[in-house]
Amino acid sequence: MRFNRKRHYVLKILSEKFINEELKLVGKRNVNTDHFGLTYDEIEKLLKISPHKRELVLSELYKANEIVFFDLEKFGCLINRENGMPAFTNKKYINRNRKIMLDWVKNFVQIIIPVLALAITFISLSIKLDSLKTDSDKELQMLKGIVLEQKERVESLELSLEAHPSHIRDSI
Repeated sequence: MRFNRKRHYVLKILSEKFINEELKLVGKRNVNTDHFGLTYDEIEKLLKISPHKRELVLSELYKANEIVFFDLEKFGCLINRENGMPAFTNKKYINRNRKIMLDWVKNFVQIIIPVLALAITFISLSIKLDSLKTDSDKELQMLKGIVLEQKERVESLELSLEAHPSHIRDSI
């Protein structure tokens, strides 16, 4: 991802250099590639990268035929007019970078939203179960109170029946 911005920057520098030198050398027949391109050392200095990372940046550009390598006094590259200029003007690598970031955000959101929904559902169900348990405990206590009250009434009725011997009990 970070190399895409560097690739775009290389194309930018190479295209500016190409356009400036092309304007200067319109009438001349001898054209030196050093005027149109950048050496490896210049690229490393501009991008502040190591030779290994330089190869990673330039390999994609070369594979897409957007730059051409040269070997005069030093190794270097210049922009390919047919593929490199359109890649720069269409912001190919900037758009690729944006697409990577958007895809990352989409993936992140597609993972986070369901996880958050699951967590919220779990929390709400836990709260609901706690409130249902509290309600059922209250109802249970109320029913126990009613049962105890009814039991006391039955006992008091039985005591009152035993207290009055004049009442005859039916036994069938």
